[in-house]
Amino acid sequence: MKNENRSTRTMVLTPDAEICPICGAPLRICQHRERSVIGLDETLQLIMRDKKCSSLECPQPRLRFRNLEEPRIVLPSSSFGMDVVLEIGYMRFQKCKSFPQIYSTLTERRFPISPMAVQYQARKYEALIGCQISSPDSPALAKLRKRGFLLPIIDAVQYGGGEAVVYLIIDGLSGIPLFGWETMVRGKIELVPFIGQLKALHIPIIGIVSDKETGLAPAIAEALPGSPHQFCQRHYLGNVSKPMDKDLAHLGEEIRVKEEELREFQRDLIRLEARTKEEGKPVPADLKTAKEFCEAARAAARRQGRATTDPPALKQHNELCRVKKAVSVAARKKGGTGNCSINCGRSSRQQRKGVASQID
Repeated sequence: MKNENRSTRTMVLTPDAEICPICGAPLRICQHRERSVIGLDETLQLIMRDKKCSSLECPQPRLRFRNLEEPRIVLPSSSFGMDVVLEIGYMRFQKCKSFPQIYSTLTERRFPISPMAVQYQARKYEALIGCQISSPDSPALAKLRKRGFLLPIIDAVQYGGGEAVVYLIIDGLSGIPLFGWETMVRGKIELVPFIGQLKALHIPIIGIVSDKETGLAPAIAEALPGSPHQFCQRHYLGNVSKPMDKDLAHLGEEIRVKEEELREFQRDLIRLEARTKEEGKPVPADLKTAKEFCEAARAAARRQGRATTDPPALKQHNELCRVKKAVSVAARKKGGTGNCSINCGRSSRQQRKGVASQID
């Protein structure tokens, strides 16, 4: 079932690491992967920019570094987001709903899923909650031991207030889920045994990544003493940038309005060009230049950036300033009053009247 009202959002995921933890050489982007993930409320178009070590002498030249957010958003080889898996699992095992009832509930919410896919997501939920790779015959455990080290990500996932929390421990480099646990209690005492399961794997831990949850940080310190622990940079930067949210939202709205004005101005230029041709008059060269500048400015207004270090609104503003500077340079080459000197600060109506009078 298709839902035409669902919004689509593009998210670019790039690893934060800049230096190879094995040999200390710089990391470089080596490949782009794209995935479409169906979430409960929106569809995500994920673009993953993986990195690898740039040194030819690195002991792990085939090792790929990925953004740590990817396994939290979606499971490997899955089309549905983690929020969908947890929602179906909650309805199945907490609300005791049958698969037809779950399917009916989701279709009422106009969620695009088939009856068989509902069962598949419920099985994934069971596998997440019971995922334990400590079995000696586990292929995943053999793969991790061959690599020789772990970079665990410990995080809690909860959708909806008052519901159970799912704690996950995922290897950040491979995306392999290590342990899962569903609980209504999220204190230090309960978390220590859960995190302590990492010791049973007998694989060196090069670092642990988590957020600054009240009970999680002290539980990690007690369960894995001496292991390097770092708080998630995304959460840290998100908290630091919160005072800018209002200003960035206002800037983004201004850019959206400016892009609408540019679109209207571009339409007027196209109509003016068509009318000029119909009248048998030569099309001014500056008309083509103005159209190209409009297209460049509209593209700049839609430019995507990476939150939080490169906010989209700020990137769009900077790109628009570059286009405006190029317009000013082109105007000066024309003697300061050339037809292509479009002032981006004027309203769309003023732009249309000015250019029309110049060309006529």
